[in-house]
Amino acid sequence: MQVSSWARSAPNTFPAMAKSTANYANSQLIKMEATLNGYSEGIALDPAGLVSEGSGQNIFVVRDGILFTPPTGGSVLPGITRDVVITLARDLNVPVREQPIPREMLYVADEVFFTGTASEVSPIRSIDKITIGDGRRGPVTTAIQHRFFDVINGIIPDTNRARPPRPSERRRRYGHHRVPHRGGAGRSVRLPPQERQLSDDARSRRATYDCRGPPSRSAHNGRAGNRAGAGGAPAAPGAQARGGFRPRRCRASS
Repeated sequence: MQVSSWARSAPNTFPAMAKSTANYANSQLIKMEATLNGYSEGIALDPAGLVSEGSGQNIFVVRDGILFTPPTGGSVLPGITRDVVITLARDLNVPVREQPIPREMLYVADEVFFTGTASEVSPIRSIDKITIGDGRRGPVTTAIQHRFFDVINGIIPDTNRARPPRPSERRRRYGHHRVPHRGGAGRSVRLPPQERQLSDDARSRRATYDCRGPPSRSAHNGRAGNRAGAGGAPAAPGAQARGGFRPRRCRASS
């Protein structure tokens, strides 16, 4: 990461708390400058020279076990992921302080990480070629990151009553596999790794899924063709039209 020469807009110029298209022009300048200089991302300062945020992420700094983040008055967008991380950190008994952060605090921090819809919780290894901490993900970042993914993946209950995920957000990633959400019967499923550690009896019960879901449109048309052959004659038993109905196979495994 690098601290960008482009600063965030002053509060009396653009509404920084609004997620508007005009504000993204500033973000694009920050990102382009960092990319041209060989960095993956840039960190912007506010008009007063204090730490603001990334080009599209909020920033958190860990120093002596305390989690710091710039306040909303520092020309930052109050992101949803930012609010979630603050809540989860307090659940983990990590002190959280929303206060102005000077630039030099980035270089002496124990841990620094980004949060956002796309970046989720991403630790930062170095800033302006200065290694942060020991150059790897720190304990506070690790604890928050694990709690964040456990909650959004449904591994542990959401005690803060966040909104239910949309259907497009229910797909879960375990390693290189995308696991469909088991929201209803009749869906092909693959058991996630943590469920493989259950007892044999529990695993056998969870692996018993009804895979007889509604057939596709092509399958429906195929069955209609099977019911009546040419000239309205019934099709022969076992005959199957092209693209006809084929029963689904259950792919659940224990």
